[in-house]
Amino acid sequence: MQRDGLFRPHRRVRGADPVRRGEAACDRQVEPRRDHERRGRRGNAASSRRRLGQDRSRRDDCVRSHAQRLHHLIGGQVVSRFTYRAYSPRGKLEERVATAESAAAVHRDLIDRGFRVVSVRPARSGWRWIYRQFPTFFRVKTQDLILFSRQLATFIRVGVPITDAIKLLQGASSSGAFRAALEDICADLEAGEAFSSAIGRHPSVFDELYVDMVRAAEYSGTLDRVLIQVAAYLQRQDTALKKLRSAMIYPAVILVLAVSVCTVLIVFVLPNFVSGSCSGLARSPKRGGLRS
Repeated sequence: MQRDGLFRPHRRVRGADPVRRGEAACDRQVEPRRDHERRGRRGNAASSRRRLGQDRSRRDDCVRSHAQRLHHLIGGQVVSRFTYRAYSPRGKLEERVATAESAAAVHRDLIDRGFRVVSVRPARSGWRWIYRQFPTFFRVKTQDLILFSRQLATFIRVGVPITDAIKLLQGASSSGAFRAALEDICADLEAGEAFSSAIGRHPSVFDELYVDMVRAAEYSGTLDRVLIQVAAYLQRQDTALKKLRSAMIYPAVILVLAVSVCTVLIVFVLPNFVSGSCSGLARSPKRGGLRS
């Protein structure tokens, strides 16, 4: 079999023709090239998978860095205000406000300073009391709600507990009414209520569509994605309202000018014209007189 050129079962019997020998040699030279191409394709696929993984990790790093920047912006830790009553080392009863991560931290700090603690409770801000008494008079800006939704989605995506995330956003908010609403929402969440139920108690801040979308997201487990979609919807709605207001400015100005001109004519010009005409008509018979 070796004499006839049959080295393997899938090889053909090769004759002594030099042309066929050359063709066989060419076939043997092509096979390593194909193997090289296959290895190259496998290498390209592996490199593309590595690049895809790097892109995903880069996006995750961007999300984490956004949350870390906001976390650093408000002080790097979740702090709250607490009102404590305690006896000082001199035996004097004091009632003051302290900021700490938790009531237990305030309690430990007071004991370390030699105080005898009576009670430690979350502080009630004036904004919170006013907001609870007159919730319909406080309207939160749409941009504040959009920013809150996007940042809360970012915190949830990176694994921050929702209570800590809302406390962070509460400290970063510039609206007193919104901070009061978020403070109530945090208290409801710590009491064991769902996020949708907590925000549903503030219809002046979160409308029915927002609450229903959050409730559906809680059942489906996609709260971060739904918050991003709600923020995008609110952004489109706010942009459309701004365009509508800007388009109505010119007709409103023209209408105000027309009403002003009509008012001036009716109040000042027309009475003088009527009085002058009436006096002229009254004097005209006396001047001319009638001869019989």
